[in-house]
Amino acid sequence: MSRGILAVLCGPTLVAGVLLWLSYPAASQPTEAFAPAVSEADWDYEATAEFPPHPFRADPSLQGFDIPTRDILLGTLHLRPPIPPHSSWPTAATLDTVRHFRIAFRRPLRIGAIIGDLNGCVVSYLRRAATPPGDVSDETQWATVEEPHGQRAFRAVVFPPGTETQAIRLTVRLPTPPAKPEASRIAGLVLLAGRLYDHGPDARVEVESYPAGDAAQVEAWGPQRLTDGTLGEWRNARPEDRPISPTDPEWVVLSWPAPRKLSGVWLVNVFGKRVAVDAYVGGPVASPALAPASAWKEVGQADVPVWWRPPYTDLAVPFDSPVSTTAIRVRIIEPLTTENPDIAWITGDGQRRNIAWIGEVLALEDLGDRPAPRPQVAPAEHPPIAIRYSLPKAGEVTLAINDAAGRRVRNLVAGAIRKAGPNVEWWDGCDDAGKLVPPGTYQVSGVVHDPLHLRYQFTVYWSGRTPWLTPDGTGGWLSDHAPPRSVAVVGDRVFLGAAVAESGHTIMALDLDGRKLWGTQWLDLAGAGLLTAGGGKLYVGSSGGWVGPQVVVSEVDPANFSFRRILQYSYGDNDPGLSGIAVLGRTLFVSYRVRNEVVAYDMDRLLETYQPKPSVHEQGKTTDPDQAITARFSVQAPGQLVPDESSSSLLVVAGKQVVRLHPASGQVETVIGSGLEEPAGIALGPDGTLFVSDRGAAQQVKVFSPDGQFVRAIGEPGGRTVG
Repeated sequence: MSRGILAVLCGPTLVAGVLLWLSYPAASQPTEAFAPAVSEADWDYEATAEFPPHPFRADPSLQGFDIPTRDILLGTLHLRPPIPPHSSWPTAATLDTVRHFRIAFRRPLRIGAIIGDLNGCVVSYLRRAATPPGDVSDETQWATVEEPHGQRAFRAVVFPPGTETQAIRLTVRLPTPPAKPEASRIAGLVLLAGRLYDHGPDARVEVESYPAGDAAQVEAWGPQRLTDGTLGEWRNARPEDRPISPTDPEWVVLSWPAPRKLSGVWLVNVFGKRVAVDAYVGGPVASPALAPASAWKEVGQADVPVWWRPPYTDLAVPFDSPVSTTAIRVRIIEPLTTENPDIAWITGDGQRRNIAWIGEVLALEDLGDRPAPRPQVAPAEHPPIAIRYSLPKAGEVTLAINDAAGRRVRNLVAGAIRKAGPNVEWWDGCDDAGKLVPPGTYQVSGVVHDPLHLRYQFTVYWSGRTPWLTPDGTGGWLSDHAPPRSVAVVGDRVFLGAAVAESGHTIMALDLDGRKLWGTQWLDLAGAGLLTAGGGKLYVGSSGGWVGPQVVVSEVDPANFSFRRILQYSYGDNDPGLSGIAVLGRTLFVSYRVRNEVVAYDMDRLLETYQPKPSVHEQGKTTDPDQAITARFSVQAPGQLVPDESSSSLLVVAGKQVVRLHPASGQVETVIGSGLEEPAGIALGPDGTLFVSDRGAAQQVKVFSPDGQFVRAIGEPGGRTVG
């Protein structure tokens, strides 16, 4: 029985996690067909390129999760997994309708197949007579690979027998120019030695369960998702009181009217911890899914790797030897539970052990030197009631079924693209709740229209502040996931930060009148839970969230909003409780609430020892920041830090007090010893007055004299009430 290939051929689940490296005995090594065709040593990064070129090519100082750095492309091409989180290989934003990606090699290589999320690209390879790495605009240099199933997003592409080349070209051809410049992207792919042909598109698909409450659920998560190449998941609908287990797995079945000779399967976006694959060995039957256990033979098992939010996960399960069968069954035999925070959220901290998803199942045959077969599509199965109609031209169709009284019973299709001429939709006689309708007379009504396209024209009574995000960063406001948490002023610019965002901004700059000047979603995945100013620069602290178990501190230039990381390290399971940052001179002070300490780092030494990485995804690869530590100060439960340059000291929230830390001597003295319930933030007035935000029951800003005497409170006790 074979096991999954992990080191090169499998990718991450949709959720965050820990990279799982597995080792296998010699008998479980992948077959030659599933072996990678390209090694890291064979790959030519300098000649690998996108067209039009991404701005990073001209300015390598650019940082981010979506730029073609060497490390990101190593993951994207499966040469050094994992695929980095939220990453892709983008071109420059352009109005061009033709864009290219070129993957170059240092020597001619035998290529058998590509499997990946190719975004509908046409695949071609450099002819032997052409000079490497090839001119992507010269069609005479490239041979296009024929694809009988068409250019779907996620797919297997089989090269002609004996293909040996020094470059691969992926081409995007848009039918019309976009409304505004936009990039094309490749999420990931792997180049394989074997000519692996996917029989999945020809298969009949059956599953144990799926959400069928209405047509929208079926369209979103139905069994058709397993082979449609869209990366949209099939999801199960198992009750919570029936957990997934080896004796009661969740299964999906692909079957064909005639035997297929399969060498393995490729699974994408599996929400499960362990899978098993069976081949049907029984006799002719209407549905192999209903056959007894004795009609199936297990041919492979694999653990599903869990990585931190990559664009997709792919897992290869090669068989020890080819299997001739009319059906394969994939069983999820162990569920995910609490492997990381995202998984724990989905499963209710591991309480829901009934959840299973799969994005794609590729049933692969190693063709050797044989030509690729033509698709053999089984006769379509459909519900019994045909609704036939004809269109004068292609368009988007919406059909609804009403009873004799005009009441809606079924929304059959909505915005479905249909061709000109005769068309047919099929109705199973059920209403939107899945219940059979009573016998009677029913009427079909519908509309057809050209595809809809949104184009911005103008805004009525525009205030000058666009409420939605705009390309220049001045639109929208802050985060969609978290409230404003931090503020800092640098010169004439006010910065506000939030801990995390998904489609909003975690950090933004305002002028002194409150007009937004700039904003960004992340500083390379890092949020902005902590802000401080020093030396004319902004410093941003972040921990957890999209960056995972790391502490990251970045320096932002308010003149042009460029940034660089000055501190980055992984803490694993030992979260230090990052709670405050401050800068005095060339010293960075960081408070760690869990460790009960404030740590001083020499920033020049940090920059000397820190090895910049192309992206914040490179967890644990920075130089040990302890080399830059100049002092450690013991402070009970430290929180926000505020520099007081007049005395070269720091004001520190410490539990329910505010203390003053003198870094030169290490002395810690109490400034405010009582009157606070849950102090969170401090602001220092020009005359030394202290403003302390006090949460808890007070919900006030409390004002203290420089020597810590209470002066007054701003706001009513208890804060605002609802209603």
